[in-house]
Amino acid sequence: YDVPDGKHKLEFRAKAGDNNFSRIKSVEIVKKAPLINGLWPYIFITLAGLLLLAIILIIRNGIRSKALNAEKEKLRLKLEVLKTEQKLGQLRMNPHFLFNALNSISGLIALDRNTEARKHLNAFSQMMRTLLDHSFTEVTTLSMEIEFLERYLEIEQMIRNNKFDYQFENHTDDDTRIPVMIIQPFVENAILHGIKYKDGSGHIDLRFQRQDRYVRVEIEDDGIGRTNAGKYKKEGHSSKAIEVIKERLEKLDKWNKQQNIVYVDQYDQKGNPSGTKVILLIPIQ
Repeated sequence: YDVPDGKHKLEFRAKAGDNNFSRIKSVEIVKKAPLINGLWPYIFITLAGLLLLAIILIIRNGIRSKALNAEKEKLRLKLEVLKTEQKLGQLRMNPHFLFNALNSISGLIALDRNTEARKHLNAFSQMMRTLLDHSFTEVTTLSMEIEFLERYLEIEQMIRNNKFDYQFENHTDDDTRIPVMIIQPFVENAILHGIKYKDGSGHIDLRFQRQDRYVRVEIEDDGIGRTNAGKYKKEGHSSKAIEVIKERLEKLDKWNKQQNIVYVDQYDQKGNPSGTKVILLIPIQ
């Protein structure tokens, strides 16, 4: 017989003749189940738990992947819009800078570094909006110009892998009105011809203060200096823009007998070039 697993009691007695029986004897029988039989419930529960966990992870990863792809596509679409605005912005800014900015942001998106890409896209977008606004006016407030410069420097930092840092000091009223796009080409010049060729990282200071009927702007870098920059310097967008700015300032301030643009070469204790300071006197409008 197939005796089930567990403890059993077997009773028996002997028979002698028709009605003669011996006393009942009993024997305990224990049939142990194979070890595997006792583990099956635990194995089943474990496998079911692992299967459920795998399903949850697959669903969660699928949702996350869809969200990342949606975010990536959203950033790409925004980038395409900015590329259109870039073509208009080239009229006032260095087209190489605009191209490099968009190219760097595209690289971040391709690497799935969406948080960084979103941050720099927003900065680039704000900068381009201001640039387009400047296309329809010749005057802006100092606060808006500083905000524009901050966005510009943030993008330049991204392009150049944080090659430099910068600091603003403003001692003038934010609502002071000045001509648009006077300062940025000089900041760009400090980066391209001062900081770019410096060993190690650099620093740029921008200071603003009221001086009679002018805003005095100081743009100071700790780059290689104008003498050394002459070895590398090529005629570029910022140089041409600075020539145009000279003409603009002369027309805006034709009765002024002092210079609106002054360059001060900086030297270290050994007499080696250690940077350049540009002083602008911008007529308040």
